[in-house]
Amino acid sequence: MKLRLKSVIAVCVTVFMLLAIFSSVAYVVVLSSFSELEKEHVMENVQRAKNVLDGMIADLDRFLLDWSCWDDTYYFVMDNNTEYIEANLLDLTFINAELNAMIFINSSGQIVFGKAFDLYEQTAIPISQSLLSNIEDSGLLWNYSETTNHVSGLLLLQEGPMLIASRPVTMSSGEGPIAGALIMGRNLDDAKIQELTQKTALTLNVQRLDDPQLQLSFQSMRSDSADSEQILVKPQNSDTILGYTLLSDVYGNPILVLKVDMPRNIYKQGLASL
Repeated sequence: MKLRLKSVIAVCVTVFMLLAIFSSVAYVVVLSSFSELEKEHVMENVQRAKNVLDGMIADLDRFLLDWSCWDDTYYFVMDNNTEYIEANLLDLTFINAELNAMIFINSSGQIVFGKAFDLYEQTAIPISQSLLSNIEDSGLLWNYSETTNHVSGLLLLQEGPMLIASRPVTMSSGEGPIAGALIMGRNLDDAKIQELTQKTALTLNVQRLDDPQLQLSFQSMRSDSADSEQILVKPQNSDTILGYTLLSDVYGNPILVLKVDMPRNIYKQGLASL
């Protein structure tokens, strides 16, 4: 073989090898960069959904404050007067405020008045025994030592998850002594999840952590339940990627999984770039 031909072959082999190495490096570097961007994007949206849910809880707490810090409520908790019930605790109050439960408790921990409401049927229903058990078993929702104390968050009841808020009952001035506590609840049902979906413009759902149908890919997070801020990102296929995070109740126990379902637009852009 002539020297010139050998040189051409050697150059071609070298160029081919360099192109192969360059392509491999480009594939790893570029695609991994896009994958990292995709992961960050999903995590940001999961956190955004969680923030909106926290905002819904905060809205309930602000509404509660208007009722708990009010002279009329203060005296009602102490004397259980019927005028307060007839004037304020109407079905229309629950409908307009989208409330599923209101419970008034005196300073001894006794329920002065309680009402639960079915917003779909627009009728009063018995108070959830699961909610009553939470009140009876723990003073967290009613036993306040300071007028500025309050509790808000999630409760997992037998009927399903509920947004819950509780505050001490004080005079309109905000001064004590504390007469008791007022608890308000809104069910985190399909309607609320749909509202959450609309506010975030994301495809999401909320699932009980103890649901046997919970995807096995998420089970590893249960062993790290102490980290309620953990967000797991899991590609489902070439078109869909999922983001998960744990939601804890007012006691600090993880009870729900918030899942966000997103298209893999960033990943596909990475493939197109390659």
